[in-house]
Amino acid sequence: MDVLYGCNLFDLSGMQSHLALLPSILPETLFGKLTRVYIFWSWFRAVPVVERKEVLTRQDRAWIQSWESIAAMQSLNYLSIQLRITGALCEYWIKHEDDALLPVRKVTRPRHFKLEVPFPANPTGTIGKDLEHIFIRIGPTWLGKPIVWPRA
Repeated sequence: MDVLYGCNLFDLSGMQSHLALLPSILPETLFGKLTRVYIFWSWFRAVPVVERKEVLTRQDRAWIQSWESIAAMQSLNYLSIQLRITGALCEYWIKHEDDALLPVRKVTRPRHFKLEVPFPANPTGTIGKDLEHIFIRIGPTWLGKPIVWPRA
């Protein structure tokens, strides 16, 4: 089992809606041995606003718990996540980037990992700047062509 979980890249893209449950799906001894993980994560809802809401939605809780699950992978030494967001929501994600990225700070292993997001940085945001070493920011596309956001 050590070889299976320690040497292979696990593509959890099909489990994105179950990431929060992953520690309860896999036995703890195996979950802790995952070393390489890739996730293509489609998120078709508004930004999970985790700090400013008194009542979190089911989607907000799933977002937070998914990042907690990733953070709990004790042997993780490679992590690559591509976040896909519908184009209509990109402006909202830019505006609320700090709220959305707060749970990402819980991931401390591996020290450097790749999080690909399809929106530019919020110029007034702080968490995105703190996590700058993990980001690859790609512009959103529509039908294969880049979307250029008008400046405010």
